[in-house]
Amino acid sequence: MTRIFESWNPEMSERFFDALDSYSQHNEKQPIFQMVHDIYKPLGGPLFAGFSIGKK
Repeated sequence: MTRIFESWNPEMSERFFDALDSYSQHNEKQPIFQMVHDIYKPLGGPLFAGFSIGKK
């Protein structure tokens, strides 16, 4: 899986595994959160426009 990911997108692969290493070695969650945020940003963010829980 690592080689496929790296061949598909080397920059994202490096960022993903660096974030995973930070979490597994130092329990740092922020690099993972930031990576996910950056992936969703061009799509409108983590929640789609008009998202609401409990509203009708």
